[in-house]
Parts: sequence; C-alpha cells; structure tokens
Amino acid sequence: MSLSKARRHGEVATWDEDPNTFEDFVYDAFMFRDELPPKSKRQASAKICRSFKERGAAAWRLVKGLREDNVFNKTLQGPFGIEYLLQQLKRTLCPQAVPDIAKHIDNYLYRFKRQPSESMTEYIARDGELYSRMCQALARVGADPKSDLLESTDWVRRTYDFYKAERQQWRNWQSSGWGSYASRWTANYNSWDQDDWRTGEPDASRDVDDFSDLPGFYDSPTRNTASEPEQGQIADEEWQGEWLQDPWWNEGVEPWQNRPSIQPLPDALLGWLLLYRAGLERPERLSIQSAVAHSWSRAAVAQALKDQWPEHELTKRDARKPQEARRDRYSSASSWGLRPAL
Repeated sequence: MSLSKARRHGEVATWDEDPNTFEDFVYDAFMFRDELPPKSKRQASAKICRSFKERGAAAWRLVKGLREDNVFNKTLQGPFGIEYLLQQLKRTLCPQAVPDIAKHIDNYLYRFKRQPSESMTEYIARDGELYSRMCQALARVGADPKSDLLESTDWVRRTYDFYKAERQQWRNWQSSGWGSYASRWTANYNSWDQDDWRTGEPDASRDVDDFSDLPGFYDSPTRNTASEPEQGQIADEEWQGEWLQDPWWNEGVEPWQNRPSIQPLPDALLGWLLLYRAGLERPERLSIQSAVAHSWSRAAVAQALKDQWPEHELTKRDARKPQEARRDRYSSASSWGLRPAL
C-alpha cells in the first residue's frame, strides 16, 4: 500500500494514481480549493492538472483527452471543474476502488497521538480531521450510490445551467442599463444540447491556467430576497424559525461537503481518547479530569487542554521531558552498579 505524504497548507494536491489513496486525494483536492483566495478558486483544477503534467502518467493523458473536447474543456474550466475532474479520474482510473476503511480506523484509533512540540490547538485539529475521514470512509460502505453527489451528478449539465443563469443575470443587468459590455451573454437558447456554448471553438492559444474570460463565480453568497423590506418589516424569504436551522447556513456549501457521514463513537469516548493521546503523564491528566468534572465531551476536554497547556508552556514541557528521561535512566542503572549508555 502506498502512503500519501502530508500536504502543507496551500500546497497543490497530488495523486500517485494508486486507487487506495484516491479518497485521500479527493479530500486534499477540495481542501486545496477551499484554501485558495475567493477570486482564485476557479484555478484549482488547472493547478492540479499541471501536477499531473509533471508526472506524465495516465492521469495526464486523461486530462489531455478531456481538453481536446470543447464541452469537457469548458467544464474543467468552470465553477465545478474540481468535481468533474475527480469524477472522471475515479471512473477511468479506479472504478472499482473501495474506501480503505482499515487504514482510516488504524490511523485514528491506534496510530494517532500528539507529536512532541505539537501545540494542543494543532493536535486537536488533527484529531478532528482524522476522525472525520474515518467516519466518511465507514459511511461510504454499502451507501446508496446516489448519496455520493460527486459520483452521481452530471457536472457538465450543472456547468451549463450555471453559465445560463449567469447569462440571464447579465441580460437583466443590460436591460437595466448596466452597459453594453454584457452583450456577449445576451443570446437566447432553447435546448441546452444545441447551445453555442457546447459547439463554440475554444481558443487554442489560451493555456489551461488562463480564466480571464470567466466571471467571478465564487463571490460570497448572499441571501436573495424578493424586495428590500421596509423598516420594521420582514422580507418575503427571511427565515423566521430557529436560527440554527436557517437554510442560509447551507448556501454556497459545495456538494463534497454533503457527502454521507456517521458518528460511530460516543462523544464521551472521543473526549477520553483526546485526553489519553495528548502525551501527558498521569498527574497532568488528573488535572484535566478535575477541570472537566463530569462533562467528558470532546469539546470540554479540548477546551481544558488548551486552557491548561498554552503553547509556550507545552513547548517548555516537551523540551524538558527527554532530559528527565535520561536522568531517570542513569539513576536506575546506577542503583544496580551499572554504567548506562548515554
């Protein structure tokens, strides 16, 4: 089994074309897009395609084939380019790939612990990431294929519908006197499979990284209301129920974030694991237990760890522990009349 190296923040997601690591690549690809600035998110698929070019293997041959087709090329460069690229990679290079559940369970339950000099904030974040990936892997076993939107969605049609909505918006702006520069978006189309968007010739001189002709797709989502309410009134589409259940929270959420997930472990066990693997000794753990009292939730334990072990205190403690271990080993060997190896 090949192991994928840890990706640093902002680093392009890469894949070694091993079906066993494809799910890790899916996660890294979407995280990479989320880490880009809003106006640069549409370049995520292009940057990942360039990483395939450096390898020159099957994934790059697939990308070149997609770019030779006008419709597929435009879909790669559109707002759902990452989703479409991952869908085609899975269908072509690893159609029978199954989630490596054993690896995710082993990583979280048996191998994971806080590393020396790692802050509590970093440790808690890494714990949450590994647990989330284990839950997603478990949920995909025997799940309804339609529940995986990345696999079941027609991203070409989704891209076309998105462009069509953009053209309609530009037509509305032009009719309102917003300028004649929107004229290229003003054509009326009857059937999506006869639209000039599908048959128009792409610019062969334009590189895959050039998206200068596309609008800013990833502007921050805003609530759409029928009209601006008068002072003291509620807009027609304004949510009036429980604030945590407001659909506004899900506006702009990408489909990959809605992939199925389960919670196999109770919250109290998650809190206990978080404390046990924090690299603390028994007296230090007892202090945390006193702080959380009877609330063994993961959130309570995480807050107690961060409160009692700020980064500067934890760094000094971790630096002191190896010296104490060597001193204890020397004392123990001396009591037996031995000369310890230093």
